[in-house]
Amino acid sequence: MVTRVNIGLLSAALHLVTRCLPWLPGDFGIVEDSFNDAEVVPLIVGRWRELFHTTNQPGRVPPLSERLRSIVYRTVEIEGFVMATLAPMEINPELMMKVGVAPTCKFMDVLGFEKDYLKSFSNEVYALLLLFPHTQQHDEFRKNQHDEHKGKEPDGSIYFMKQTIENSCGIVGLIHAAASNKDKLSFDPDSALKSFLDKTADASPDDRAKLLEKTEALCSAHNAIAAEGHCRPNEDGVHFHLVVFTAVNGHLYELDGLTSKPIDHGATSKGKILEDAGKICKQFTEREKGDVRFSSVALVKAA
Repeated sequence: MVTRVNIGLLSAALHLVTRCLPWLPGDFGIVEDSFNDAEVVPLIVGRWRELFHTTNQPGRVPPLSERLRSIVYRTVEIEGFVMATLAPMEINPELMMKVGVAPTCKFMDVLGFEKDYLKSFSNEVYALLLLFPHTQQHDEFRKNQHDEHKGKEPDGSIYFMKQTIENSCGIVGLIHAAASNKDKLSFDPDSALKSFLDKTADASPDDRAKLLEKTEALCSAHNAIAAEGHCRPNEDGVHFHLVVFTAVNGHLYELDGLTSKPIDHGATSKGKILEDAGKICKQFTEREKGDVRFSSVALVKAA
């Protein structure tokens, strides 16, 4: 039997209940008795506790206006945890540590894509992550790009996965960056990210996406970091998306889970990844005609 629950609605209900009650039962026993699946409520309430974490006063919940952004509408399948939607998240380097990447690398802000500025980076660059407004212009460009790349197959050794969870471009981007540079990174012994990469090493892009939907450790890490941020819906309804640029076997690839395959941007070299990726990023900004809602970070070797 599969039980599906809208966690966002239940979270909101639980919030209202706790406005009236001084505490929430810790063992879930009373609540569980009213459900057929004893596993459902601990998972839901556990997620509720994560999203509406209490202040230093036990049993007190922060004002709804402060935590409303943390209500996430998701689907849970008890027979295999399935995450259908994640919370929106800006680029946050803390996610890397949350999923068990050791501090042998770090993220550095990239404040522009001018050639002279990019040359000022002294750390070895592994990948560049770009967050940008997902607009109609971008969709039109992608369609034309797809037609241009028909018949061009990317390097078969590239780790690539699809994005099937809404708002998951951040965790998908981190997976792409880490998988493409796995030999340069170090991981904690219990790293959720390394475990995922090992399990999906030989999987297809679609199967990797399906496994991510069921990997609670990575989805929970994403949402925990998202809850600490300040991501808000834009009045114009524009959503944001993240892509990764990295080098594989001497070629610069753009990895975007919403495309059908990796995009080959031509030859690059170890010391030119940032510069070459910056040229492509400038094309992103130029397409949006003055929109300044872009941000970027480079995954680099720690000094």
